[in-house]
Amino acid sequence: MTLKLRTRLVITHLCTALLTVLFFTVTAGLFTGFLFEKYADVTQARKTAALVRSLEDQYQESGWQKEEIVKIGVQGLSYGFITKVRDAGDKVVWDALEHDREACQQTLRHISHSMRRFLSGWEGEYTTKTYPLSKGGKEIGTLEVGFMGPYFLTELELNYLGPLNKILAVLALVCIIAALTLSRWVNKGLTKELDKINRLAGLVAQKKSYDPLLFTSSSEEIRKALDNIKQLGQTLEEQEQVKKRMTADLAHELRTPLTTLQANLEGLLEGIWQPTKERLSSCHEEILRIIRLVGDLEQLTKFESDQMKLNGATFDLGELAGNICLNFQGAYRQKGVVLEFVGKKEMMTGDRDKISQLVVNLLSNSLKHTSTGGKVILVSSSNKDFIYLVLNDSGSGIPPEDLTRVFDRLYRADISRTRATGGSGIGLAIARAIVEAHHGSINIVSQVGTGTEVTVVLPRNYLKDKTMESEV
Repeated sequence: MTLKLRTRLVITHLCTALLTVLFFTVTAGLFTGFLFEKYADVTQARKTAALVRSLEDQYQESGWQKEEIVKIGVQGLSYGFITKVRDAGDKVVWDALEHDREACQQTLRHISHSMRRFLSGWEGEYTTKTYPLSKGGKEIGTLEVGFMGPYFLTELELNYLGPLNKILAVLALVCIIAALTLSRWVNKGLTKELDKINRLAGLVAQKKSYDPLLFTSSSEEIRKALDNIKQLGQTLEEQEQVKKRMTADLAHELRTPLTTLQANLEGLLEGIWQPTKERLSSCHEEILRIIRLVGDLEQLTKFESDQMKLNGATFDLGELAGNICLNFQGAYRQKGVVLEFVGKKEMMTGDRDKISQLVVNLLSNSLKHTSTGGKVILVSSSNKDFIYLVLNDSGSGIPPEDLTRVFDRLYRADISRTRATGGSGIGLAIARAIVEAHHGSINIVSQVGTGTEVTVVLPRNYLKDKTMESEV
């Protein structure tokens, strides 16, 4: 059965209050019983000592004063004690039971009833204790005291301590009411905050606009949740824009070769043009462009997939980058751009083929955007854990508003470029996918008219000489 959060919180607070009250009641009961016992023992000892002193004080050289003994015995009966006094020869001087048996029995019954009513677990039985009597260092007799043991309290004492149980009951009720009130107050505030989260999540899911100022909270946890949902909404909106832009870019990339093919085929079908070798070769070239574009997209999709496999091997990145620079020397020289590599031996464990493609894509991108007379420098360096590749070119640079989009699919900062001059706009996206698959990072800093700097950071030993899945 599914319960609302409000109901769960009420039940939790109520159970907590009940357990607290139960614990408090049991603890208070045990502690009170312990204190009662100690109090009764002390009180009984104090009263019997008073009786002993009174009997010893009334004793005269001429013997016991019977009238005084009766007064003391009656006083002891008011305490709940059934007394019996014996002289030094063990002869009974005075016995409360013989004096008034009915009063003694009534006193014992009343004490027993009162104690059981006040303390349900109290179990008493008639108990006697004997105390010696002496005066001037001379033994004059004994006092035998009978009472309901192991301990008892008089009616007056019970009337004083009796309200304690009522107080505990009232405190228990107050605690439960306070717990329910607190639960209601906490639930109201919490559910109000959760309603904010639900409403904001609903607006984000429905792609509706909202006022961010209406969705704030003084609670740090709720505020973080709201901020995360806002960030998620912004990310989803950006992804939607990227998807729309990619669809438009893909349509633009395909429109030119398809339009050329359409015009050539219509001219051939209508007899305007003859199916010459040059005409058919032009159509074939446009088809190859479309195939290359689709191939690039397939390759990028594979690289960006969570299941991309990296073939681990240990190799010299400095040597690899240097060899690729040598292979590009011809293309750079033909365009009139200087290419220079600065680096030394940099051993790392990674996918050699994909790292090669990373370097190729970076050099190809710099070649396209660096004019004749420019210069491109690739530098490799390292520390204990990471290897750095830094590529600087003196190209046209990238506008600030385009820096956040240069890694997007099919994106080109200059939309006027054709595929022949500006590429497909997939090279940097593939480069980023390769770097992230190796748990590295890639960053671009650029200034229009000055040039661009690309920094790649790769862990030295992310892969350990075996094929494994990327954890991207």
